[in-house]
Amino acid sequence: MTNSVHGDGNPSVEAQQDYWDDRWEVQKSPNAWQQRRADVIIAMLKELPLDNPRILDLGCATGWMTKMLSELGTAEGVDLSKTAIEIARVRFPEIRYTAGDLYEIELTREPVDVVVCQEVIAHVSDQALLIRRITDVLKPGGY
Repeated sequence: MTNSVHGDGNPSVEAQQDYWDDRWEVQKSPNAWQQRRADVIIAMLKELPLDNPRILDLGCATGWMTKMLSELGTAEGVDLSKTAIEIARVRFPEIRYTAGDLYEIELTREPVDVVVCQEVIAHVSDQALLIRRITDVLKPGGY
């Protein structure tokens, strides 16, 4: 695992990527708490006035939630972990997945109606930039 740390004390992107690659190699599916949270998110999304929405799962891990979201509309996933994305692509090949630093990559090719972003904000170095990146890909009136 890369141990490099930025001058601000936060782990480098490479160190974070190594951590998540190792984690998702072991945990390929959600635990009970993650599944319950996903069920609540899905229920909330079903209440939105959207027909066949485009959904971005930002921080999608191994793609299990992206698969659930794809049952509501067109979903795609993004994650820092290349290992997680490789797992997602094998398990759910019909869904578009992208690996990379969310500050540097194109998050999606088209604007989306909804962005789901679980367990990410606490792990990023620039939370305000994360929110700006999310708002940049949302359609007007998006969620």
